[in-house]
Amino acid sequence: MALTNYTPLDWLQTWRHTQGLTQQQAALLFGVHQITYAKWEVGVRQLTGSALRLAELYRDNPSLLAQERMKYYLPSHALSSKETTG
Repeated sequence: MALTNYTPLDWLQTWRHTQGLTQQQAALLFGVHQITYAKWEVGVRQLTGSALRLAELYRDNPSLLAQERMKYYLPSHALSSKETTG
C-alpha cells in the first residue's frame, strides 16, 4: 500500500490506532514531543522529510517497529519502590 493513496495525516492517525499506540508513545518512536506529533495528526504541521520516511519505514517493516517499541518499554519489574508500596 503506497503512502500516496492516503493523505499523510489520515494515514498517520490510522497507523497509530492500528498499532495500539497513544500519541505520546508514537511521538517517542519518532523522537518528537507529543505536541508536535499531535499537530501532524490534525494538520497544523506537515509530516515531511525524515519523519515521513520514518513513518514509511515503520509502516512497511513491522519487525523494525517491534524492535523500536522494545527499546522504550520498561519491564514490569522496573517499578520504583514508591509505586510498588503505595
